[in-house]
Amino acid sequence: MRLSEILTKEKDAALTAWRRRIYDAYPPETAQFLENRIDQFQNPVGHTISQSLETLYDCLLDDAREEERREALDRLIRIRSVQKFSAGAAVGFVFLLKGVVRERVKDYPPDPQLAEDFLDFDHRVDLLTLEAFDVYAACREQLLQIRISEIERTYDRALKRSKFFLTSEPENEDHNAKKE
Repeated sequence: MRLSEILTKEKDAALTAWRRRIYDAYPPETAQFLENRIDQFQNPVGHTISQSLETLYDCLLDDAREEERREALDRLIRIRSVQKFSAGAAVGFVFLLKGVVRERVKDYPPDPQLAEDFLDFDHRVDLLTLEAFDVYAACREQLLQIRISEIERTYDRALKRSKFFLTSEPENEDHNAKKE
């Protein structure tokens, strides 16, 4: 039996296990919320994670869906890039799929073709991880540019205010003298 056939058959169980491993990186109450509420309105983050993982899983089985893969990866990495994850943790979720797949396949009879399929699958996961890191770096750069722009705007406003106070005409000197 080919690995792609097994992964198609085991899709639901594999996706559930992959999501659980990803949610393990969150505090327990957050993980429970993300896992139990997948409605896009009550829990848009959990919904996006779930939908993106399913798309990525399908795309790993079918290379022809490159645009879908990029969109799903972008949605997922955008979420993880603003959360308090290191770069490795933000993109490392992709590697978790390797362990999940091996767990799902261990009960199937050994097959020489399966070993070759695993090499190809591992290579696809590695490439997806590199792509995820590129997306993560771009997202972090975009966040940095937003912060820099905000600092520049704040600085410009402060500078304009200080110039206003420095260039405004002083009150009548006679009026100031009477106050003292």
